[in-house]
Amino acid sequence: MIKLKPYAALFLTLGGFLFIAMGIFFIFLRSPLLPEDSRYIGRSLSEIENKIPGLAAWLQKVFWVMGCYVLTTGLLTVYIAQTSFLKSVL
Repeated sequence: MIKLKPYAALFLTLGGFLFIAMGIFFIFLRSPLLPEDSRYIGRSLSEIENKIPGLAAWLQKVFWVMGCYVLTTGLLTVYIAQTSFLKSVL
């Protein structure tokens, strides 16, 4: 008989670590405006910064909040995966 619960805990833990990595990326590595953003808008980055001076600072805060949310979701997923299946493993 195949025990699915330990495999489920393993995959949930791996998924949680992916969330954590994605959250860290958005908090520390993602710049507020990317070149593809300016191409989509149809303006250069300097034009965007001149017309909307606070946009980059605001977007940085948005990505910090989103990154913290994703990181926290990953931590919760890892915690649940590691604690909810303990009874079935023992």
